[in-house]
Amino acid sequence: MSRRAPFTTAFCGLVVLMSVLATMFPEPLAILLYQTATPNPLALIGHIFFNDLLGGIFSALALWSVGQIIETETGTAKAAIFALIIAFLSCIAIQLAAATLGNPGMLGGAWIVAGASWLAWSIRYPNMKVRFMFVAEIEGKWLGLVGVVLAILAFRPAQLSPFAALPLAFAWAYAANKLPFMPYGRPVKAVSTPTGPRGIKPPRPDYFDDVKRREQERSERERLRKLLESSVNDEPKDDR
Repeated sequence: MSRRAPFTTAFCGLVVLMSVLATMFPEPLAILLYQTATPNPLALIGHIFFNDLLGGIFSALALWSVGQIIETETGTAKAAIFALIIAFLSCIAIQLAAATLGNPGMLGGAWIVAGASWLAWSIRYPNMKVRFMFVAEIEGKWLGLVGVVLAILAFRPAQLSPFAALPLAFAWAYAANKLPFMPYGRPVKAVSTPTGPRGIKPPRPDYFDDVKRREQERSERERLRKLLESSVNDEPKDDR
């Protein structure tokens, strides 16, 4: 497990494992699917773990490619909260889509979390060039558009996919640091005393007064020394 991104590593591993189990035992694990006609609490989060084998592998790879960077920048706790909120908002989105369009639907697959992570990463690094699918070199902002497409894949049927805008809007706002209750990045550690470069502490309040006093004493000693030398040189010499 990566020390820098333990949550992303564990999450991607669990996605692959569950995709294997879902392929072997599709009927028992169908309870993880979020279905608008018969929603259940387990599927509020569990739907991201119901993948076919290839879908699970590729969505885990897609998530790993940028998820570890996001977790390194934000911290493990925020990376986990981000994934959970994306999963929960996806359920709300598809439920709203079903109610609005009068068309029942279902939600399944880790594509929604992977796509939201790609979008979040592209907001942070819009001009960074990356190699997509080990072939084409594209800028980060275009990778974000691909992430939107990946997120849409989790919504079934396709008529409900425009409502994926809800979790994706959260991913955008989070990466753009527009959420006051959940700022992007690690919290800044408070320090008891402000420090300067290389941790040098600032001078005490009476430092400059002490320096001035010492300079005055040095000047006074120098003045007395010159006065003494002058008096010695002015003494009359004995004529012989």
